[in-house]
Amino acid sequence: MKHITPIILFSVGIVLFAAINLASAELVLSEPNQNVFVGVSDGSTASLSNADWLTNAVPIRYDHEMFIVYFCKTNGVNLRVPLDYSRFIIFQMHDSKGREVQPTAKGLYWGSDITNFPDMSSRRTQDRTAPTGGEPYTGSISNFPGGMSLPRPNDLFEMKESGIYQLTLTVHLMKQRMLATNDWTWDPVAIPPVSVKVEKP
Repeated sequence: MKHITPIILFSVGIVLFAAINLASAELVLSEPNQNVFVGVSDGSTASLSNADWLTNAVPIRYDHEMFIVYFCKTNGVNLRVPLDYSRFIIFQMHDSKGREVQPTAKGLYWGSDITNFPDMSSRRTQDRTAPTGGEPYTGSISNFPGGMSLPRPNDLFEMKESGIYQLTLTVHLMKQRMLATNDWTWDPVAIPPVSVKVEKP
């Protein structure tokens, strides 16, 4: 089964779309914050059978792009993510012995300016963020949304040895909150860290 996946080109703020084939690695879900949570998986293959959703039995390949999707525990919701990925996701990686893995230059840039992510509600976000959405989560995959492309793990970290690694993502985004029928604001949301297994054969 194929889904359409938005790919954000952060340098120019353009959203493109690409089809990905979802076939063999699990989607791992975070805990929610303000009813919003994320799922992370291998960007080229993902098994979406419900029993697999909270597992990572099939690790993400170290040289595959990842993808991230957004869900809401109540209704669908409008979200915005930073165009500058230094304010978007903090990545951390540990090897099988619990040792921290050295990030690459790209890995160092992701999340490096997170202190300048908005810390209060505002409508003045359009020039610094790109729109996305959180699908209502009903425990099934009937309305599964497309995912946003993320870098390959080995583009983010110096994965020199074979083995299983743990990659942790802390995602920051803005959630729309309606104030009246035609009035709203955007609330900053930090999603609780979510960890996935990454394998280098």
